[in-house]
Amino acid sequence: MFDTTCMICRKGFTISNSDYLYQKIKYCESKYYICKWCNFFLQRDAIKTTGIDPDELDGLISLLGDSYIRGIP
Repeated sequence: MFDTTCMICRKGFTISNSDYLYQKIKYCESKYYICKWCNFFLQRDAIKTTGIDPDELDGLISLLGDSYIRGIP
């Protein structure tokens, strides 16, 4: 378990092994943490601003294939 602070709302959190960012923070792949509440609002705002839903993007990537997305013919 780690004690960390959300970089948006600045509230303190204790993240457990089950949190998806636990491993990234533990092995210094990322030093930033965004709580689930702030993450939800950021995603919602991005969807409203761009009109692109992440679920639709995932479907498009699987349809076109990974090599197409990376620019490999």
